[in-house]
Amino acid sequence: TAYIIGMTLWGLAFGGFWTFMSPAMADVIDSLVVTVKRRDDGVVLGIRAFFMRLCYASQALVFFVVHELTHFDPEHITQAAKFGIRLHMGLIPALFFLTGGLLFWSKNDLTVAKVSENRRLLSQMDI
Repeated sequence: TAYIIGMTLWGLAFGGFWTFMSPAMADVIDSLVVTVKRRDDGVVLGIRAFFMRLCYASQALVFFVVHELTHFDPEHITQAAKFGIRLHMGLIPALFFLTGGLLFWSKNDLTVAKVSENRRLLSQMDI
């Protein structure tokens, strides 16, 4: 039961993240276009792709470190190894997600007024 509840909450959070990503990215790109006066979507999406791949690499590194620290052996699963797997499923992703959310919250200066102003300025640009 706890697993089903946990996976449901994870699915809602993950789905919400991906639902929110495209509109947020569009507003960021619009703000960048207004600032630099040219459209460089490829650069922004390339930077995003780099960080997505960095996430995959960091996930592999975290798996390795936790499995080494808990002495994971697929033939003989210990309580420490089970705890490490629980860390993979819950605490570690939550910490990364919380850190990313706080970083986004502290750095994002786009307000409704600024997004509206960016849209107005974009409509006046010849791009």
